Amino acid sequence: MKAPDNLAKPCYVVLGKRPTDNAYQAVIERSFSMDVSGEACNLFAATKYGDGLEVAEHYRAMFSKGGVEFVIFDVEAEGLPIEIDWAAWAKACAPSDKTLSGVVSKFGARNPPFKMKE
Repeated sequence: MKAPDNLAKPCYVVLGKRPTDNAYQAVIERSFSMDVSGEACNLFAATKYGDGLEVAEHYRAMFSKGGVEFVIFDVEAEGLPIEIDWAAWAKACAPSDKTLSGVVSKFGARNPPFKMKE
């Protein structure tokens, strides 16, 4: 599925896998730290804090260790090895007056779910 038109672009994900694994893990943003997940991916786009590619490169370098090499992909690239669930992302980003973040799911808005392409 194509990335939504309202997504800040360009937008990147940082993916890595061990040479012996078939599935990718992605860098994600938790409340107070960065981590990796096999189920969700952080979206790196330009913000008031900097260029999305520069930030993605920082985390690519930080997490590339212990036999795992992380790579940066544009979310609209044909070679992107994952399928991002943009419908779940849109639901998470929906406005909500019941949360402090102002959206339905702060985690989901930052880290949409993904699955491996078949």
